[in-house]
Amino acid sequence: MKRRRTDPVRRDERTSVPESVIWFALQAALIVIALVSSRGRDVYRLPKLLVFEATAILLFAGCAIVSLLAPRHGILQRLVKHRWEVGIALGALTWTAITTLTSTQRTLSLETLLWVACCCAFLLMTVALSAPRPLGVVAVALVPAMINAVVAILQRLEIWNPFRFPENIPARLRITGYLGNPNDLGSYLLLPCLAAIILMVVHGGAARVMYGAAALLIMAGFAVAETLTALAALGVAVFVLILLLARRRALVIAAAAVAVIALVFALQLPVAKRIQSVVSELAAGRTNEALSGRVQGFASAWAMFREHPLTGVGPGCFTYWFLAYNMGLSGDHPEFMNAGQKFGDAHNDHLQLLATTGLPGYALLIAALWRLGTHSFGPAAADRRQRFARLLALPAAIGIAILTLGSFPLELAAPTTSILYVAALAVAWSRE
Repeated sequence: MKRRRTDPVRRDERTSVPESVIWFALQAALIVIALVSSRGRDVYRLPKLLVFEATAILLFAGCAIVSLLAPRHGILQRLVKHRWEVGIALGALTWTAITTLTSTQRTLSLETLLWVACCCAFLLMTVALSAPRPLGVVAVALVPAMINAVVAILQRLEIWNPFRFPENIPARLRITGYLGNPNDLGSYLLLPCLAAIILMVVHGGAARVMYGAAALLIMAGFAVAETLTALAALGVAVFVLILLLARRRALVIAAAAVAVIALVFALQLPVAKRIQSVVSELAAGRTNEALSGRVQGFASAWAMFREHPLTGVGPGCFTYWFLAYNMGLSGDHPEFMNAGQKFGDAHNDHLQLLATTGLPGYALLIAALWRLGTHSFGPAAADRRQRFARLLALPAAIGIAILTLGSFPLELAAPTTSILYVAALAVAWSRE
């Protein structure tokens, strides 16, 4: 009789009851952050930010208490295995603190310092807590992604919308899920979609069908949101995944991807028309129109970096300085004065990090992405968890790098939480 393949938990990976309670609280927060909204002025982003920061602080406090009570076993010992990740996280926190001290607006930078501290705590504690967990915990990231995808599809079909919008709001901007706008939605769905595809690869039988259906549902959420940056990031990530797979499975995934793309264009879905429109704008040399007017934000961020190459204008200070730098650029770009846009973010996390934290801050982002990507390489995977992590790490790193070229997921609680959670699983499981 054939033995059923399992992913055993070693003795040194067994967890205490307090650790399990903290872990389940983290998973609950992951779902709440993706779905919470309010009736106030900031319906989407502020409630998610508050839940995320409260979760990170409580998570860190809980893990600290558990580590003090059991110093020889558990959380600290697991983190010791990931010195690079700990070093990069502490480096990011330290540099943010330094640039807060040199900031042009320290009050604004203090808020960002808290945000970075919470992100570092959430990442490291998730790495430590997820090390002993089974592969099934990935599904916790898929559940809110599927819910948001279903809501987005219902919004696109005008069957149901949980939010009310003014009549003059374009139809596409009403496709929000519970995230806030189509770009936030696409940014959030990227890593859960990639994780679902890889789960489909590493499983067989009914589980493969289930995860395949989840991946298709999340892809449908991508399609109705029409977020081209996120779609490009997913496409390149899937291509990298194909390169990592054995030939037969690579051909299956490649054929499925080609079939999905062909179906989108054959049915002339809205996302296909938007892609064609962007390609036409680029071919005509209208780069700013193709990028939805984002060149203005890019140019302002680059100007900030050129004046403050080492420490930037200060964490969280892009919005404060945007108008001043935009006016300074109006001599060479008079069209900026007529655009009527005020950028709260540069819509490019690479440029925004350069503008606000200088070259060292940006170098830390590159180091983090590089380190994540390296987890795809090593000896043959020992179990299904490790295989999932190896297949996820490099595609995820490249996908995040592309996603942040045309959006700002690292400034938003829901996409950041999704990225940190899935990336932490890859880090925790890739090296036994």
